[in-house]
Amino acid sequence: ADGTRPGDGGVAAQAGRRAVRVRAGSVDRTGPASTGQAAYDIEGKDNAGVTEIEIIDKRGHSFPADSGWRGAADTALAFLARNGL
Repeated sequence: ADGTRPGDGGVAAQAGRRAVRVRAGSVDRTGPASTGQAAYDIEGKDNAGVTEIEIIDKRGHSFPADSGWRGAADTALAFLARNGL
């Protein structure tokens, strides 16, 4: 075994610990928040690392590029900082 998992894109987990943050817009119809919640539930079961979910209120699929993107970016940067990444 090389430490990779299906869906990891070939990226090996470091000693089984991965920080995973699932983000979704509350009004996203392309990748609905329910899909994000399901991904969070799956990742949280067997991830020894930190697993978080953020549902961004009143945002759709393109929230990272829409006005207000800086707020979305700031929460991602804060997650990275909290987890030493």
